[in-house]
Formats: sequence, structure tokens, C-alpha cells
Amino acid sequence: MNHTLLLSVLMSFYKMPRHISELQALLSSFHKSKNPLLALELLSKALDQNPDIKTLKNFHTKIFHLNSHQNPSLGIKLMRSYAACGEPKLTRKVFDEMSERNVVFYNVMIRSYVNNYLYNDGLFVFRDMVNGGFRPDNYTYPCVLKACSCSENLSFGLQIHGDLLKVRMDLNLFVGNGLIAMYGKCGCLVEARRVFDEMLCRDVVSWNSMVAVYAHNMRFDDALEICREMEDFGQKPDGGTMASLMPAVANTSSENVLCVEKIFMNLERKNLISWNVMIRVYMKNSMPTKAVNLYLQMEKSGVEPDAITCASVLPACDTFHPQSKEIYKELAVLMGKMKELGYVPETDSALHDVEEEDKEGHLAVHSEKLAIVFALLNTQESQIRITKNLRVCGDCHIAAKLISKIVEREIVIRDTNRFHHFKDGVCSCGDYW
Repeated sequence: MNHTLLLSVLMSFYKMPRHISELQALLSSFHKSKNPLLALELLSKALDQNPDIKTLKNFHTKIFHLNSHQNPSLGIKLMRSYAACGEPKLTRKVFDEMSERNVVFYNVMIRSYVNNYLYNDGLFVFRDMVNGGFRPDNYTYPCVLKACSCSENLSFGLQIHGDLLKVRMDLNLFVGNGLIAMYGKCGCLVEARRVFDEMLCRDVVSWNSMVAVYAHNMRFDDALEICREMEDFGQKPDGGTMASLMPAVANTSSENVLCVEKIFMNLERKNLISWNVMIRVYMKNSMPTKAVNLYLQMEKSGVEPDAITCASVLPACDTFHPQSKEIYKELAVLMGKMKELGYVPETDSALHDVEEEDKEGHLAVHSEKLAIVFALLNTQESQIRITKNLRVCGDCHIAAKLISKIVEREIVIRDTNRFHHFKDGVCSCGDYW
């Protein structure tokens, strides 16, 4: 096949959407036909198809063998692809191989680090960029501000803000949103609000960022006031608005609960986070019936619950038992006695997706503990037997040992692995199961 015909085939191929495997097959045939130019063109096309990491490494090897690893166009595509695969080290490898770089290379490198939580590395690259004489642009600054925000690096953030003021880039929408988030995460509420008020234009992210600033700093009333202002200005709240409220939903007024309800009900699209926030608002404000009803409504709507949903609504289900008050009262007494014996909640046994301060509360209402207390309230002296369809967690195992010692009763728990016989503070499994 001659060069002209190959090029014609290639151009026709470009016009048709193809699976990455087909691109690989065609690439292999071009590579064998000793047409490096066409192979490089096809590699460039293939890198635009979001290849997985294994395929991407294969492409990278081919580019290297074609002695084109310093090609700027291929280099930036390789970096973006590695960054998309969550591989900042490999992104950096390509970055370091480039003999010539521009602002785009630095932006991709910074973003790769920041998106993989390597905030300080991102800031170091930014310093190198500036020291190398490159001028940051409106893509650079939002990413750098995110690094300052997530690492709570206020001093660096202040320097960035100073630089922005000099070039009047602080008026850029995306930069302004980044400044609000940065100041909010660093606890500088006045500065965050000043940036917000001085913005020439705002989008939903701007409003949500300001809501998050107040919520993050436990100023729920102020957060909801921003939500009201938001609607007065004709900006509709979205799922991000609900997510921004998450940190500060506890123990608020009934008026504020109604305000969140209104936001939730008026959402054009309700995502999982929106449902979770509303359920959490109900639970944190002693409205378990509403929380359960909303959970059931969520299931009917076809939204799949996650760990946070289940952890939030589970205590409400327990509270529907006719003896729930007595069970929780007795559980609180036992928890106090357990702590006197040295009990410390094993929070590693709690769900990882919930906030740290909530983990102890979730552990307290694990089904094994509630079942043991129910049995203690309704039986006398006899052996307590409990069957569980999952493996007993480490925290409940510790609790069962201590309770058996406190109440001087034998407790038998059958989980998916074995029988656990708890007596006088010891388990028959020898703490191995």
C-alpha cells in the first residue's frame, strides 16, 4: 500500500467514531508497514480516545521507539492521558522529557498533581513555572488556588491574590470562584465575602462556593441566607448547593429546615448527594420519620443509596421499634460502663465515607449492640443468642466481650464465619476470626 493510499484510508478513518481496539489494530498495521509519519498521526488520534493505562503505556512505548518522545503535540497529549488515568508520576516523566515547554505543559502538570491531592507538588511546579519566566494564565490560577485551598496554605494564597490584583485577573469568573473557596477553607470569611461581593459576574459555582464558605465554618444561618439571595438574583440552586450545605446541617431552626426542603423540592435534577443532604438534615434535626419517608421516596425514584445514605438513615429505622427509648437509654448506660473499663470506639470499623466525628455514633447503633441490649431488657440470666448475616465488626466484638463482663451474662453471636461465645470478658475465638 503506497503512502497516498494509506493517507486516504487514514483520513476516512478519522471521520468515523472507532473503538480504541480498532485504532490499535490499524496502528499495528501501519507500524509494520514502516510508515512512521502515518503511525505518529494515528497515535495522536488514539491518544484522544481516553485509552486505559495499559494501552497508554503501549502507545508511549511506540512513540519512544519512533524517536518522537520530545514531540510537543504528542507530549501534551501523553501528559493529559496519564493525568486522566490518575498517574501524576508518569505525567511528570513525560513533562521532564520535554526539551521545550510552554504554559500548557505547566498547567497540565499542576492540574495532575492537584487532582491527585499532591497539592505541595503542584505549588512547586507553579514556582518553577514563574521562575522560568512563564506567565500564568486564567487556567493556571484556579488550579493553584485549589491547591492553596485544599492544603489550607493561606500565605501562598495571599501571594497569589496579590499577583492577581497586579494583572487585574482577580475579576475573572473562575479565578474569583477559586479565591472564595481558598479564603473559606482557610477560615477567612470576611475576605471570601469581599471577593464575592466584588465579582462583576457570578455563576452557580460562585454562589455555591459562598454557601460552602459559611457551611464549612458552621455558619448555617448565613449559608441559607446566601441561598435566599441566590434565588432573589434569579440563580437557581443545584445539587452543588445542597452539597455545600452538608457540613452545617445539625441542630438548626425549623425555619431553616423548611428552607432546605424548599431548595431540595425545587431542584430540577436531584442527584444522590442532594438526597443524602436532605436525609441528613432531617436526622440531624430530630425528624427520623421524615428521613425514612424520604429514603423510601428516593428508592422509588430509582436512585441507588450509598454508604452515607445508609449510615444516615439507619438510626431512624432503629428508632421505630416500640422499645427504642428503653433500648437507647440502656445502651447509653452500658457505653458509659464500657468506657470506665477502657473501651475506646474502634472507628476503623465504621463506614469510611462518613465524617470522622460521626463514626462513634454509627458504631453505637450497630445491630449487634442493639440486639444485645434488647435481649438484656427482655430476658433474665439466660444465655443471649444472636445470629448475624455478616461478619461481626471489630468494635462490636470488643463491646460484646465487655458487656458480657459487665452484666455477667454469656452472649453467643453467630456470624458468617463462626460462633462467638462471650463470657467474663473473653471470646472463644481468641480474638481471631
